[in-house]
Amino acid sequence: MRVATLNLWAGHGSWNKRRDILIAGLRDLCPDLVAFQESVVTEDYDQVVDLLGPDYHVVHQEKGEADDTQPRSPAAGLWEISGRRDLLSPLA
Repeated sequence: MRVATLNLWAGHGSWNKRRDILIAGLRDLCPDLVAFQESVVTEDYDQVVDLLGPDYHVVHQEKGEADDTQPRSPAAGLWEISGRRDLLSPLA
């Protein structure tokens, strides 16, 4: 099993350049499971799906803002994720 973790740093920095490099790197690694930090997810855009493509099943933490003001920490795997418990929520 290949496992990877990556802090996406939301959309900060040179996102378009970083995006292309991240897509290529993740394709080369072909991880079975990836844990991300600081990803952006809105109604119109999911940064993790953008990077990994449709083959991965993505689960986002339930709490947090849906933009880069409070990015989320999702996990993605090549198999369907069921029976989740949200342990990644920020402390209140």
